[in-house]
Amino acid sequence: MKKKYALIIFVFCFLIYANSLGNSFIWDDQAFVVHNPAIKTLLNFKYFFTDHLTTALGELARDVYRPITTLSYAIDYFVWALNAFGYHLINVIFHSLNGVLVFILLNLIFGNLSIALIGGLIFVSHPVQTEVVSWISGRSSVLFTFFYLSSFIFYIKSRKDQRRKIYLMSLILFALSIFSKEMAITLPAILMLYDLHFAGWNRVKSRTLKYFPYFAIAAFYMCLRILLVKQVGQFVGWGSSYSTFLTMCRVLSDYVIILIWPAKLCAVGYDMPMAKSILEPHVLLSVSAIVFVLAMLPFLFKRLKTLSFSIFFFFITLLPVLNIIPIKALKAERFLYLPSIGFCVLVSFLILRLAKKFDKPRVGSFSIIMLVPIILIMAYGARTIIRNQDWKNEITIGRAAFEAYPACAWSITTLGQNYFERDNYPEAIKYLEKALLYAKDYDLAHHLLGMCYLKTGRYEEAASEFRRVLEINPDSNVTVRNFLGVAYASLGRYDEAVRQFNIVVKMDPAFISAYLNLGRIHETKGRYGEAIKDYLKIILNSSNSYYRAVAYMRLGDVYSAEKKFDRARENYRKAIRELPQELAGLADIINEKLKNLP
Repeated sequence: MKKKYALIIFVFCFLIYANSLGNSFIWDDQAFVVHNPAIKTLLNFKYFFTDHLTTALGELARDVYRPITTLSYAIDYFVWALNAFGYHLINVIFHSLNGVLVFILLNLIFGNLSIALIGGLIFVSHPVQTEVVSWISGRSSVLFTFFYLSSFIFYIKSRKDQRRKIYLMSLILFALSIFSKEMAITLPAILMLYDLHFAGWNRVKSRTLKYFPYFAIAAFYMCLRILLVKQVGQFVGWGSSYSTFLTMCRVLSDYVIILIWPAKLCAVGYDMPMAKSILEPHVLLSVSAIVFVLAMLPFLFKRLKTLSFSIFFFFITLLPVLNIIPIKALKAERFLYLPSIGFCVLVSFLILRLAKKFDKPRVGSFSIIMLVPIILIMAYGARTIIRNQDWKNEITIGRAAFEAYPACAWSITTLGQNYFERDNYPEAIKYLEKALLYAKDYDLAHHLLGMCYLKTGRYEEAASEFRRVLEINPDSNVTVRNFLGVAYASLGRYDEAVRQFNIVVKMDPAFISAYLNLGRIHETKGRYGEAIKDYLKIILNSSNSYYRAVAYMRLGDVYSAEKKFDRARENYRKAIRELPQELAGLADIINEKLKNLP
């Protein structure tokens, strides 16, 4: 029976996500996969663990360290190259497997096949999961959850079977989980929560040494991440702690609403205004609801442990994304992937309680109440199938966000960004200017508008937009200053450009593009010695083969300009050796430079 139910969950999940397999690479997929040279060879395996800049190309790599996820993309590239079908297929397979793991886990915890089956089917069918499954960049969530649930299952099994290898397998799986995504850090607390609910406080005290290795792995990951990324949070934060706390209380209540009624979904993130006062109606209701639930937990713990466990699980697994440590999103559907399991347990438990309490009417041995989960799962599944089509490409998902929130600066900006990424700059400018009518201080819209102006040769306007971003947010990422420097350089204002690039490298010595830009200005001004220093810094400090190849090529250009043709030839050849195979076009350019040398 267990195998039959597991197969039902897997097949049902695969069927409702089958129409996502033809979707394209979207948004962050370009940086994580399409344009990321690091994943184009499995020989970079060790760098995934030692250099966080291999995670993605550009800005996304600055504050993300997920080596196992990066490795999964590299394996995908080895098998599928840049065929998006394969990447989507792997996401769907992992989501289907996670549904099976939810079933196994719930059956182990509660010893009830009905709760396990209903919970597993709700988990795989819920439309809130589409961001994680239908978006290739959601890989980190399906992957870490796969290892997370597997580790949890092996931990439970290790309590009954004292063989050390089962416990060690749980630890290994936890390490794989946390190196896939940092949200896995909650597992040690969840293991303690499990023991507290289903074994008692004495059991928790007696297993203290068993928990220690999990906390040690989590601490090791965090230390390594801080060492490599050079920061704890993703940025400085959203303002005062009080305002952030109130806002996140509202986000929590919104998450519950989304889980119950997922009719209005929004891709990647929501435009959330920061709360100013606890007396704001939405905030006051949210805080009151949270206080009420927390006050009920001791009662539920004593009398309804299943309900208590599901609520604790939801809150604890959400902790990493509640901006206790600042992250760059206040609210996003992808954050609910693991916490939604708590919701699935709660719904399953309540349905079964209703079925027992209202045993009639019945049709033979079938309780009519059991139609509730069937209708719910089918409705969720239908909504998921529809939602998958929104993720078909950047325009469809941008329009979906715009239609859901037409007066929202974020959704309008998202659509503008889609047109920008498709090089349709007139349409992008139209939407971005409209977004600024709703939110004149929206730094992302100003940033993208500056990029559009830069791409269309409107350099003065571009510089103005980038300066506006820095006025709104003085702590803006260094990319803004880098592009401001590019705008100045394009206007021939080289001293101002150099000043911006120097600020960039001082703020972030690993920001390679700034060195390339500095080197180019020094070349233009005939300061060849300075240009050589800039390019050598790239070669010495970067393991990215693309950037190293470009630096060697630029060195070749400098030496050629200085008529040091042997050194130019040597550097051009080094550039070709560094280049990944898929960049044959650049190799042709370098070979042409070699041919033209005397």
